[in-house]
Amino acid sequence: MKSLYINTTGKNLILGFKDEKDFYSFESDGVRQQSEEIFGDISNILHGNKISDLDFIVCLGGPGSFTGIRLGLSIVKGFNIAVNVPVIVIDNFMAGFLSIAQKPDEFYIILPSGEKELFTKKYSKVGQVLEEGKLCKKEEFKSDVDIFENPKVDILSVLLAIEKDFDNKNFVQKTIEPTYIKPHYAKVKVK
Repeated sequence: MKSLYINTTGKNLILGFKDEKDFYSFESDGVRQQSEEIFGDISNILHGNKISDLDFIVCLGGPGSFTGIRLGLSIVKGFNIAVNVPVIVIDNFMAGFLSIAQKPDEFYIILPSGEKELFTKKYSKVGQVLEEGKLCKKEEFKSDVDIFENPKVDILSVLLAIEKDFDNKNFVQKTIEPTYIKPHYAKVKVK
């Protein structure tokens, strides 16, 4: 199978491409804006393959940079519409979950959200969500179970885990939606 991983939720663009025999990854240096580099970098990492050659695309949908999330999701929606490539959106928590080799029975994944806040989500060993993602102050977060703080995402592990359960013949495209936990400052409240 051929698959592409796209993460635009942070400062740097992160890509991964896997085909039947090779795996390539790329992380930008953050000097240019992601919107300036993403199409060229996707083209480069595909090593001559086209988007239409892919079996699926995995895109991280947040939490993270509001603009970055919208950029990544807009691009994969375009790919989905243009060449009907299946798109699987996962949140950054699930990417972390799929990257953790030895999982305890219950644990939190926590992700940074500024200097004084963090995002938390609680999982079981088998991937059941025990507590939905939420935003909390660092000094208020307490846990009686293991914590994985900002786990390093192993792109290949993510792609392989999704590939294992992917059934192209019976795949139904879900709505491509972001994972927003922290309200964006541009959101307007209507009274």
